[in-house]
Formats: sequence, C-alpha cells, structure tokens
Amino acid sequence: MMIDARDMDDDRLVETDICIIGAGAAGIMIALEFAHSGMDICLLESGGLQVDRRTQRLQAIHNVGRKYNGLRFLRPRYFGGATNLWGGHCVPLRALNFERVSWIPYSGWPFGIETLRPYYARAQQHLDLGDNDCDPAQVAAELGLGLFPFSTDKVETVMSRYMGQTKFDARRFGSHYRGQIADAANITAYIYANVAAINRDKDTPHVRDVAVRTLTGRRFAVKAKHYVLAAGGVENARLLLLSNQIQGNGLGNDHDLVGRFFMEHIWYRSGKILPHNGHQPLRIYGAPQQSRAGWVQCHLALPEAVVRQYRIPDFRAEITINTPSAFDKLVELAHDARKNIMDIDALDTVALMAFQKYRKIFKQFVQAHAPTKYPVIYRLSNFVEQVPNPDSRIRLSEQRDALDLPKATIDWRISALDKQGIGVAHRLIAAEVERSGFGRMAVEMPENEPEILYGASGAGHHMGTTRMNVNPRWGVVDENCRIHGLDNIYIAGSSVFPTSGFANPTLTIIALALRLADHLKGVARR
Repeated sequence: MMIDARDMDDDRLVETDICIIGAGAAGIMIALEFAHSGMDICLLESGGLQVDRRTQRLQAIHNVGRKYNGLRFLRPRYFGGATNLWGGHCVPLRALNFERVSWIPYSGWPFGIETLRPYYARAQQHLDLGDNDCDPAQVAAELGLGLFPFSTDKVETVMSRYMGQTKFDARRFGSHYRGQIADAANITAYIYANVAAINRDKDTPHVRDVAVRTLTGRRFAVKAKHYVLAAGGVENARLLLLSNQIQGNGLGNDHDLVGRFFMEHIWYRSGKILPHNGHQPLRIYGAPQQSRAGWVQCHLALPEAVVRQYRIPDFRAEITINTPSAFDKLVELAHDARKNIMDIDALDTVALMAFQKYRKIFKQFVQAHAPTKYPVIYRLSNFVEQVPNPDSRIRLSEQRDALDLPKATIDWRISALDKQGIGVAHRLIAAEVERSGFGRMAVEMPENEPEILYGASGAGHHMGTTRMNVNPRWGVVDENCRIHGLDNIYIAGSSVFPTSGFANPTLTIIALALRLADHLKGVARR
C-alpha cells in the first residue's frame, strides 16, 4: 500500500514492526525481503513517485572544503533514490578491500569477502544478472573481440556487468518495484514523508519514534520495534547529527564519528594509451557488449598482488575509445560541458538528467561510428579508492532548509596518498604498454601537480560517514550494521563502508541490505 503523507492527519501515531527510512536501493530491497511475511513494515520516502523541485531542493548542501559539485542532482530525492539516475554498473568488491592493511589508515571490515559472497549472488539474482565471476578472456573470445595483450600479473582486465546497452538502461527501482511494494498487504510506503528527527528514549538505549513532516505542514510520528536508516551517505549522517535532543552531538555519536570519513571514488581523467598504427579498436573496453553472460564491459586494473606490493589504494581505469577527429572534439566538449553544468545550482533536475542521458548515448554513437582511418586512442578515466580520512566529513550547517532543519555541510578532502595511487598505477600501466609492444602511454599527470589533484571530481558515490567497526571508538555501527550503544536502530547503504575499493557501490549496498534483512528476521524470531 502507498499513502501520500500530505493527506495524513496531524499528530497521528503510526505503529509498525520495522520502520525503514529511505526508499532507495537499500530501503526497497529490505522492504521486499519482508513482503508477505506477516510483519508490518513502514517505508518512509521523502519524495514522491517522480522528481519534485521543491523536495529536491532539500538535497542542497553547504560546501566548505574541496569543491564538490552536483550533490543536489546526483541524489534524486524521490521513490527509488539514486537508482533513478545510476548507470547500472554492477561489480563486487575484491577480497583485498575487506582486509586491514598497513598502508591504508583505518582500513578493514569486520568480515571478509566470504561473508558477502552469498549475498552478492542473491543481489545479482534480484537484478536478473548472471554470474559476476565470468572470465574476460572467455567472454572476449565468445564475442570475437580482442583484449589488451598485457601480462595479467602486471596489469589485468576486469569485467563489470551492466543492465543494458547504454549505461542508462539500468533498472529504476522506484518504477520497477513499485507494484510489488504497493501489492504487499504488510508494507505501507509513505511518500512525501520527511524524517525530521529520530527520537531515542531518555533512560534506555532505545529509539522511541521518528518525527515526520511534509513540506505542506503535516506532522506525524512512527513508532516501531526496529528502525533502519537507509537515506544515503550524506543524509544518514545528517539525520543522526540533527537528532540531538538526548545526545547533544547527535544520535550514535558518542565518539564524534558520525559524518567523518566521507569518501568518494576519485574520478580523474588522465592518461592516453596510443597503440601502433593499423590497430583495430578493442571495443569491449569502450562500451557495454552483449554476451551470453549479459551486458559486459572491460576495464583495466592492477592485480591485488601489485596493489599490495606498491602499497597504494585500489585502482581501476575505464576506457574511452577516441579518434582524433571532429567527432572526438565534440565528445571532449560534452565532457567539459558536464563539469560546467554541474556548477549551475539553479539548473532543473530533470534537465540535468536528460543531459546526462543523451550525452552518454551521443558519446557511444560517436565511439561506434567515428571514422576508423585515424589512429585509435584509449583515454583513461581513473576510478581511485579514496583513503579513509576523519577530516573529510559531513557536519551540520547553520543554514536551514524548507523544513527548518539544518542543511548538511560537506568538507571533502583528498590526500597525498590518493594522488600517489594514480601516479604509481599510471607508471605501471605505461611500462606494460611498452613492454608488451602494444604501443606507448602518455602519462599526463605531472609529478609536481598539487596533491589536491586539480580537475579530479567525485563519482557520486557517498560512502563512509557511518562506518562499520566492531569497536565503537572506530565505527558508528557494528558488524550487523546496528548503531553502537542503541539496541533497535540499524543503518543500510554505503555510509557503513569502512573502505570503498574501486567498485561502484550499488551491488555491495544491495548485498549488505539483504544481509541486514536476514539479521532482522533472526532478531524478530527471538
């Protein structure tokens, strides 16, 4: 069942078994795990069923650190959340990413990849994806396509799964799962329902209720046995920080960790692989290709052993196949326009989404149809794991939104180690390009470039702000995603990631959500 919260009676108390705050990938997946279970589920979504300008303005942030563009647009605030805009890129974390390693401060998950493997498999089933462990060489051979002839113990080809031919054929969770949510008699989804506070009991480690407001002035509360905060990497932290009626510095913030360790995947466009003349483009790197395993695309990465050897953050390079022609110049202009447009805060969200969508389609058309008589250029778009940094953080602003709640302040910081990872990766790839006889690589990042990596941006992946650790002095949530010091509230989403690897986060978000749902089922049976 779906209810418009703007039609609710003031001061009503909704009682339920589990209250889920946020209807993005994590919130929807958890709700569906309880469909037809006999347990009563309440799902609260800030927005409606489609984009709404007034609601979207609630995403506005105050930026005080490194320039961080586009948060208001990169996180659509309506049913489905970020999946209304994601590119459908599905790849799991690597075993290395879960380990505590000496060269990455604050690294280490409370469990290894083996714990998540069955949940990755279930996540792929939910997304109608096949086995994510398909071998790039086998898939390339099936398609009659070539791979870079690099030694796999130096530079490896990794494969990602996509949900369609273009990166905007991805499943929109809001529209795709809306019917299942609406048809489940035990699930009630409230749209236009903004959580204004999470209220804990004064004398016990128990969340009592959540206060809900609409932009039209309605107010009501939800009281549950268990709560799941699944509002996104920025909003999760903001809601905990502003819920400060009992704990002055915010709910679950006994050790001043809420909002800290804000991480992104650093996106940095630098480096060109220039093959010898007469080379035919390696199309499996340039755009998703359809195989028996589904839609796949290859990227370059460093083997885990090499990452360990050189003690750097994890690294992946997506490849754009260009030719130095008029077509290529248009693609470059589209890329530059994207950076400029993201600075225009007044740009309508729908217009931005349309621009993003058709920019991708145009770019793929250019790649597919550009004249081949020109030399091929492989341009690297680098996705780098950001080193956890407690000074990179989300705080509350003195500015307030339309609900009279503090906006989020973002202070994003990139370190010298982040830059070092890109530099080492490029030198290793360049050496292998030359050793293999494939051609040469133009390393475009100068050694004396400022450590802030001028021109680098984020990939729209907001992680780490409620990080997971068994020790409450080093994490906001425990290994089961329960907030330390509280007995009935959990967090879902990439905000619990202690580290990020190079993998786009959505598949891991879903895997963790399914694991949390299993845990809650066990708790409910006690």
